[in-house]
Amino acid sequence: MNFVEAVKVCFKKYFDASGRATRSEFWYFALFVALLSFCADFVDSRIAGIDYSDWWDYGNLWFAIQILTFCPSINVYRRRLHDVNKSGWWLLISFTIVGIIFPLLYWWCKKGDEGKNSFGENPLSTSKDANF
Repeated sequence: MNFVEAVKVCFKKYFDASGRATRSEFWYFALFVALLSFCADFVDSRIAGIDYSDWWDYGNLWFAIQILTFCPSINVYRRRLHDVNKSGWWLLISFTIVGIIFPLLYWWCKKGDEGKNSFGENPLSTSKDANF
């Protein structure tokens, strides 16, 4: 899956947390959100006329981006956990510092289960059109 396909899939599955997400889908969408947030923050700082290094001042465009990408981000996080046969409820450990550093990051980087698991068929083994 390439960058554009990953972004399309994540926005098409805006409220759908079922199924599985490949590593490439997850990381391309994370990159998209990071780049979009950076650009929005930069534009906000230019519009407000403040120094970009003052990172405590977030503008309206940055908040709009965060609101628009919140649901797809949460859902791709959950679908990525499903790919390694973990429940989406494991996201709740992100409220602890240890939860983000070790288990979640490890599972998001881990190769997905081969074949079918309890959350569905392997997205890499299905046809390209099935993701859309």
